Amino acid sequence: MTLSTKLQIIESMYQQVDEDLKFLLHGFREVLMDLGEYSLSEFLNNVEEDRINDGMELDERSIQALSMFFQFLNMVEENTANHFRRLEEQRLEGRIPGYWNHRIHQCLELGLSHEELCQGLHRVNFEPVLTAHPTEAKP
Repeated sequence: MTLSTKLQIIESMYQQVDEDLKFLLHGFREVLMDLGEYSLSEFLNNVEEDRINDGMELDERSIQALSMFFQFLNMVEENTANHFRRLEEQRLEGRIPGYWNHRIHQCLELGLSHEELCQGLHRVNFEPVLTAHPTEAKP
């Protein structure tokens, strides 16, 4: 993959994050307007447009709205990362080093039969691992 192609992919990832975040924030601002929370809706619009200053005083409601903003941003980033990972898996026909599909293909290329592979997988012991960020499930 050329540097130009990589840069195009990165640019499209940023564009996807931006579009998805705008979509979610637009919906959130509409809900706030329906609830009569006009100042919070305007506050989020200013956050989105990067029109807030460092010395701005934030009340509890603004902090909650800002927290929602960052939750939306996190969801959008995770979704975009997953989308581009799936595209990369398709491009590499599922052979991304470290992923199960890659290891299974390696085993088959080494001469293991499907039956031997299935028998071996039945002996694998899986255990959940709790981390500092248990809600961050990564493949």
